[in-house]
Amino acid sequence: MDMNLDNMAKLLEKMTFEDADLTALATNAVDYAKDVAAHGDTAFLPIAHVVCIPLNDCDKRENVCVAFADLPDNSDDRAKAFAGLGASLVEQGLLPLAIVFSSEAWMSVVKAEDDDGNPITPEITGRPSEDPNRIEIHAVTGMTSQRRSVVAFHEMRRKTDNTIVLVEYGKDNLVVSNGSTGESRLLHSFFAGTKDAVMRRMLQSLLKGCDDEPATDDEG
Repeated sequence: MDMNLDNMAKLLEKMTFEDADLTALATNAVDYAKDVAAHGDTAFLPIAHVVCIPLNDCDKRENVCVAFADLPDNSDDRAKAFAGLGASLVEQGLLPLAIVFSSEAWMSVVKAEDDDGNPITPEITGRPSEDPNRIEIHAVTGMTSQRRSVVAFHEMRRKTDNTIVLVEYGKDNLVVSNGSTGESRLLHSFFAGTKDAVMRRMLQSLLKGCDDEPATDDEG
């Protein structure tokens, strides 16, 4: 499909992704992680679950699963990798509607109250991986093209038989919001890459249309 204005209008009509669909996508990612953990795997590959509209049939939706075997440690390089993924899907003829990213992570644990029950301001310095009070978690973050977001955190508890139990951590798991709850630089980068690729395809379609216009004959 050429991404001219008429076709883009048709696609925009199909780009609604309901909160319930985003919650279901994130829940499936959590269930998959629990299944992996129960079979004794000691590590989870970071995985992106993406729902797309095929550009050649905007009435359908296609699920894409991408596992990152060597995702960079540097945050800037990780953001570039996600922007590249978004652009790559568009170049393959798929327009992303929503993405859910599933990965292991470290989380710093701080006290919200002192021993007398008085609220305190947490002080976090350095990276969570360097925090002696850190915990190992499995994190699921999701976002739609309309910037609706969702998160789910589970503490990873390793057992002596090499299996892992995922225990829900926090009270806001799988709550869809517009705010900072599910903000993720990686997911923003993913949709930024998607947007750039869409704009390139639209420009190419526009230039192609100009080339296809018949030449005018001024003689006469």
